[in-house]
Amino acid sequence: MTNTSTGSWNIIGHSGAIQFLQRALEQERLSHAYLFVGPPQVGKRTVAAELARVIVCTDAPRPCGKCRSCQLALGGHHPDITTVRGEGANGRILVDQIRDIRREASLSPVESRHRVYIICNMELANESAANALLKILEEPPHHVLFLLTTTAQELVLPTILSRCQIVFLHPQPREVIASALRDQWNASDEQAELLARLSGGRMGRALTMLQSDQMLSQRLTALGQLQQIVEQGWDRRFLLAEEIARCRPAKVQETLEIWVSWWRDILLLHENLPDRITNYDRETDLTQIYQSFAVDDIRSALHALQTCADCIHKNVGARLALEWLMVRLPVTNA
Repeated sequence: MTNTSTGSWNIIGHSGAIQFLQRALEQERLSHAYLFVGPPQVGKRTVAAELARVIVCTDAPRPCGKCRSCQLALGGHHPDITTVRGEGANGRILVDQIRDIRREASLSPVESRHRVYIICNMELANESAANALLKILEEPPHHVLFLLTTTAQELVLPTILSRCQIVFLHPQPREVIASALRDQWNASDEQAELLARLSGGRMGRALTMLQSDQMLSQRLTALGQLQQIVEQGWDRRFLLAEEIARCRPAKVQETLEIWVSWWRDILLLHENLPDRITNYDRETDLTQIYQSFAVDDIRSALHALQTCADCIHKNVGARLALEWLMVRLPVTNA
């Protein structure tokens, strides 16, 4: 690469990861494969796409934002940047998709010196696809870079992990998210504060909630379901487990995450930390109910929720996992 000076990356937060990648670019020591690891909507694909733009940029400082390559990349139309998402059931990455990459990767780039492949959710690659990718990672063409993302590093083939430079992306401080929502997306102070808390430090999640009411509506539904669970008997609990299990996997995980935030808020109130709660628009309800649960029961609920989410992520049947969870969630003592 000839132009090694770095310009302004279009990324909110993640300064440590960006500095790490900038040093690799400046020293011309960029790896042939990176794996971006972090929770959903934390910015993995965004950082990968921005790195791809820096790689194909033809002017200085990189990314310049003005050259033809930058403009094509920003519009998602650069011929040397390919984003791959799973085309199989439940988003599975299929072996034919990887075979297509292997055939194309042998060709020279169209406009830049490199071809860049962004492969999203690598944990969803089936065994054949993962092994097919491993073959090209073992002997990559000199002009090809792979940028992989995953929410579950432990589900990625160990031999693939060993051939990637791993970059961890962590949730960002609440203030960073709130400030970006106000300054760049014109959110009100109250809206920015609530969404920053609900996002769990994930910019992508905050933007999804800002731009669509669907996720906020789902949150209210999930909180209503949880209220029924802690107040009603076994019959209603198991009916809810069956109802939720029929939803798509991503929605089930989202529901569990909302429930975790609620139980965590209850625990924070027990610890006299009301300024740290997530659902601060429901602080009145939380304050009225938190003393109905013993601290040990709250911690057990949080552990059971995490176990349930992990099991579903590892393909345990959702209904079975949710029924197991219903037995372990406490009921109000009120």
